[in-house]
Amino acid sequence: MTATRYLALYISLITLCTPALSGSMLSPDIIRKDFTQLYESLQSAHVDLYVSMSESDYDRAFRQTLERFTQPMPQTDVIAEFQRFVALGNVAHARVESAAAAFSDYLAAGGTMLPLSLRIQGDRAFVTDFFGDGPQPSPGDEIIRFNSEPTVAMLQRFRAHVSADTRLLANTQIEIQLPRLVWHAYGDRASFDVVLRNADGREVAMTIESVSYQVAQGAAGRHTSGLELSWSDREARVLPDGIAYLRPGPFYSTEGDDPWNTAGFRTFVDDAFGKFMEADSSRLLIDLRNNPGGDASFSDLMIAWLADRPFRFYSEFRVRVSPEAEASNATRLVGDDVHWVSRAYAREFASRKDGETFSFEMPFVQPREGQRFQGDVYVLVNRHSYSNAVTTAAILQDYEFAVVLGEETADLASTLGAMEHFTLDETGIRVGFPKAQIVRPNGDATRRGVIPDLQIQTPRIEGKEDPVLKAALALINNQGR
Repeated sequence: MTATRYLALYISLITLCTPALSGSMLSPDIIRKDFTQLYESLQSAHVDLYVSMSESDYDRAFRQTLERFTQPMPQTDVIAEFQRFVALGNVAHARVESAAAAFSDYLAAGGTMLPLSLRIQGDRAFVTDFFGDGPQPSPGDEIIRFNSEPTVAMLQRFRAHVSADTRLLANTQIEIQLPRLVWHAYGDRASFDVVLRNADGREVAMTIESVSYQVAQGAAGRHTSGLELSWSDREARVLPDGIAYLRPGPFYSTEGDDPWNTAGFRTFVDDAFGKFMEADSSRLLIDLRNNPGGDASFSDLMIAWLADRPFRFYSEFRVRVSPEAEASNATRLVGDDVHWVSRAYAREFASRKDGETFSFEMPFVQPREGQRFQGDVYVLVNRHSYSNAVTTAAILQDYEFAVVLGEETADLASTLGAMEHFTLDETGIRVGFPKAQIVRPNGDATRRGVIPDLQIQTPRIEGKEDPVLKAALALINNQGR
């Protein structure tokens, strides 16, 4: 992902977050009270709080953290500490939502950021783009030391602030959230000392100056190297070799005020398949790389063109009843246009005891009536395919509607999700939690991403020629021989 796309995606994600709260100092009593509420609410509402960390270890971490709250603290520091505690559970859908919003407010007030984007592989970090002033590292340079610490220590600092089920997911979140994580882990700094290893194996020491978001945005706009892989564009075309290519874009509306209005997406998908069938295409590649996901009401419209039998996104969907989940769901029961799922949740919550879990049933989606695409289907994913894009790939793979190509997704096919929120009484800090265990259609509950049927490694630095897409098309052509 180039600097331009990196910044566009990062800032767009920030704008979806809850607005940050005041930057006031908080007393120890207020901090301890809300921290206690935080843990008690997670114990009440989280579908499986101790899936990765034992209850005794989590209790110990709670006591140790609580004991540290003896002095007044800025609210931004409290938010960071609360997120570190929630992140101990290693569940992506349990997180302090106010953390990203606090950083957004910091940038808006003139704060600065590290002008780098990175590719994280294991415990190694490689520069992919630079959008600052002064000395410029080259794409592909490996960070050996960061502020006098080895890279592994830098990454440990970042991961402490990241809610993630797996190391791969944590690494991709570092790639997306790097400016905020640097701010949380190292504070407000004017510059950073780094040691880089270049392509020749030489180590080079360099000081990288922090820049404002405006400077970074301007530098990103001037940046022209690397692959510009959009996360928002929709594309449908027939390639010269007859392969139909569909890049559906996000599974929500990017036009108008209602992000969940499917009308425009339905028209796009129907027109795309009409074009493919008119061209008599017998092979289709669906590109879900760098797709942020969205809602199944969109992706189902696409899958219905391919399906030869009813489908749905799960084999098991178990929901935990709690006052927090019921209250969060109640916020969606306002007005005349209430989704049937929210009403169904409300009925279940009202008829069951807190702490109980139940199986939530959703109808199967039917294949499209009339014409459907009858050719061979392939779907291309990468580590930055997220949310409903991963669910879509899992459906296509598990029902054998398509062959999956690419690299393993960092986001999970079976997950703790169906996220809800509660707000802490004293500080107003907003916290997300998963109320459900969702198992992919094939019944494999392992918390892991979609593993492609045919692997394609993504280069550390992707050139403008899009080597992964070229490799995918070559595989498809070879499959047809």
